Amino acid sequence: MLAPNLMAFCFEGYKMPLSISTMDLSNLERGRLDFYLQPSDSYNFGNVDTSWLKNLLRFVQKFDYSNGLKLIFHCEESILIYEAPRIILLPPTRKLDLYLENPLESFVNGIIFAQPKIISIVHGIDSKILQVFYEKKQNIRLKEVTNHKGAAEDSGTSLLCTWLKSESLIERITTFNFNWE
Repeated sequence: MLAPNLMAFCFEGYKMPLSISTMDLSNLERGRLDFYLQPSDSYNFGNVDTSWLKNLLRFVQKFDYSNGLKLIFHCEESILIYEAPRIILLPPTRKLDLYLENPLESFVNGIIFAQPKIISIVHGIDSKILQVFYEKKQNIRLKEVTNHKGAAEDSGTSLLCTWLKSESLIERITTFNFNWE
């Protein structure tokens, strides 16, 4: 697909079309991809190796994350954020929402507005998003917020947290648990 001036897009469907995975991303600032498995499919995202999954990973790795762009996966009531993705692993879920967002403040506001129970961030050494979450947690209506290194110990029922504990990314993850008013 040739769209060199495209700045944002939204896609919803069952698989990654080749036309999207090969498009020119030089000016893209924002994107949203929503994937759903067919009811007849017996597998989850993350535990199947298909050509569309390879196209998806190739696509998200083409973005310039140095300008603050973030890759976000929604899984149940949890959110997984890749701050500077080099290796991308997909959580085992039947519905997968991906967001590519920037700038940082509006990105964090949008996530907090969704009131997730758990946010896990795969971050680099110099994480700007962690600083913004620490600042934001002081100004939002929460009964309680806890954060810690790795996946949440008290969130064993969360599919995302169980999956994170078994992956090699665990050393680069900070998790926030939210208890909303």
